Amino acid sequence: MRVSNDFDVVYVDQSNDACETILKSTFRKVDVVTNQKDVMKCIMSRENDNVSILLLIDIDQFFPVLEKICQSIQYRHLINIIPVACSKNDSSSLMVRCIETGASDFILKPFQESVIKTMFLVKRS
Repeated sequence: MRVSNDFDVVYVDQSNDACETILKSTFRKVDVVTNQKDVMKCIMSRENDNVSILLLIDIDQFFPVLEKICQSIQYRHLINIIPVACSKNDSSSLMVRCIETGASDFILKPFQESVIKTMFLVKRS
């Protein structure tokens, strides 16, 4: 069941796993990006500026992407982007580091459908 048409999702991860399946069953449009250079291309190629993008970043592999995206948001080079960190690592210090870097939320992997269905409740900045 799809719960949100307000968001597109860009999922930054190198693995093809059940997380992708859950995202695609929940959101109207999900793009999976597997390398750092394609993240910005994917975000910038959006046709409709009125669509907010949930940017789910596997920080085990792509923490520098989170840092760059959050910096671009801070300087208003990117708008309508909501960065969310995700990881299999449940370390509280890692979670705090991600939030301090600028992530709006932190989600443990593997995703649980009940958690993903609440992602549309994320407050827009």
